[in-house]
Amino acid sequence: VSTQSTGSSGINAEYGKQWYQRRVRDCGRCREELVYHTSGRSSRCGSCAQTYFPRYNPVVIMLVVCGDYCLIGRNKQFPSRMFSALAGFVDVGESVEEAVVREVLEEVSITIEQENVRYITSQFWGGFRRNYSPELMLGCIATVPDQSVATCNEEIAEAGWFHKEEIAAALERARNYKTSASALKGEGLVVPPPFATAHTLLQLWCDTYS
Repeated sequence: VSTQSTGSSGINAEYGKQWYQRRVRDCGRCREELVYHTSGRSSRCGSCAQTYFPRYNPVVIMLVVCGDYCLIGRNKQFPSRMFSALAGFVDVGESVEEAVVREVLEEVSITIEQENVRYITSQFWGGFRRNYSPELMLGCIATVPDQSVATCNEEIAEAGWFHKEEIAAALERARNYKTSASALKGEGLVVPPPFATAHTLLQLWCDTYS
C-alpha cells in the first residue's frame, strides 16, 4: 500500500492558489464575507464561524486481473491504441470496494467480489482546468477467477484482456516517451505515462502478481 508523491507538493501549492482565486466569497449560511485562512487552507465566516475547505472528488481506478492477464479499456475519448485501467466516481455512501464492484459491472459487465478488491495507492489529480473539479484517485487491484468477456457501456469504446508481457512492453515504451502523444506515433499498445495511477497499478501487477 502506498501513496504517490511525484510532484505532489507543487501540485498542491498550485491547486491551493487556484482554489483561493476561485473560491466562494460569501458564506452560504448567513451571506457574510468569508475570510481566507492559510492554516488548514480554508475560508471561515467571521459571523457564524462556518468553515469551508477545498473540495475534490473521490474516484476509484482499478486494474482487473486474472493470472497473467489484466483487463484494461479504451475510453471513447482516447486514441485507438490508448488503453488504461477502468475508473469511476465513488457514489455517496459507498466504500472504495463497493465503488470498484459497481463501476466494473457498469462499465464492462464483469462481476467482482468485494473481498477480492485490494487498495493499492492514491494520487491527487487535476483541478487546473476551468469548471473541472480535482479528484483523489484511489487505485485498486481486483482479482477475478476467469477472463469473462467484457461488454462495454456507452463510455468505453473497447476493453480486453492483455498478457503481462504485452503490458510490460507498453510500460517500457511509456517510460521512454515524454508524452502519450509521442508514444502514439510508434506501434503497439499505449498505456498512461509513469506519473499516472494507472501506470503504477500496471507496473505493480507486472512486478509482483502472478
